[in-house]
Amino acid sequence: MLATRSRRREMDEQGMEAAAASGTGAGTSAAERKSAWIDRFAIGAVALIVVLVTIPHVDRLARRDNEMDAMRTLRVLAVQPAAPGTDSRLHTLAQLVGGDKLLARRLEDVEWMADGRLRRHGYYFDIAQRTGGDALLRAWPVEAGATGRAAFVWSPRTGLLGNDNADLLWTGPRAPEGADLEAGGWIPMPRAAR
Repeated sequence: MLATRSRRREMDEQGMEAAAASGTGAGTSAAERKSAWIDRFAIGAVALIVVLVTIPHVDRLARRDNEMDAMRTLRVLAVQPAAPGTDSRLHTLAQLVGGDKLLARRLEDVEWMADGRLRRHGYYFDIAQRTGGDALLRAWPVEAGATGRAAFVWSPRTGLLGNDNADLLWTGPRAPEGADLEAGGWIPMPRAAR
């Protein structure tokens, strides 16, 4: 055991001598320490700039992805064979989707709300009655500007329509009013390339 301690001490002394000879450790000059500090600061500043530039782009991409998911979800919901003249005041979207096991499976990550609406990927979905009596599927952001911005509606007569929602009228848990739909600004949405 005494030999082991003596050997360790020898190795420690040799390591210190080698460090002193190479100019690292206690023998480092103030200029070298300052240079190392500047290098670390520069690397940190570059990393901070990369993070500050990247985060808004990632956030914008996430909102756009939510909007694309909302359009796809409305198109999937549109295949639900609701009988012509279905009164949306008597049926919720959850009831209509729940009746089709295949459709419910395709929307497996959907959150079923207590009032019969659905929530998926930052958007609320419901079914409403249009002024003319047609059933209308609607999608709007949970928090406009954060989870998405655009609002979407689908009806058998018009297909999928989108609105920039610049005034942020369609946002949050409050279901949009029928007058919001009649306000204008709705444009036909093209089918996404597969």
